[in-house]
Amino acid sequence: MTDPDTAVPRPLVIEQTSRTAADLAWLEELKGLNKTTLCNRAVQLYRQVVERQEAGGTVLVHRADGEIERLVKV
Repeated sequence: MTDPDTAVPRPLVIEQTSRTAADLAWLEELKGLNKTTLCNRAVQLYRQVVERQEAGGTVLVHRADGEIERLVKV
C-alpha cells in the first residue's frame, strides 16, 4: 500500500447520479470547499466507518436534539 503522506495526487473522473451532484453542490456552497477536497474527505471518512464496522463496531451520531442515531454502511 502506498504511504498516503508521500503519494502523488492522481486525477479521478467519475459519473455522478443527479442526487450525488446535488449533494456535492450543496456541500460546496455550505462548507466553501471544492469538489476535490470534499471527495477526498468523504473517502477518508467512509474508510473510517468501514474499518470500525468491519471490526464489529458501530458508528453513532449524536444529534443536536439529544437523539443518537446509528450509521449503517450501505
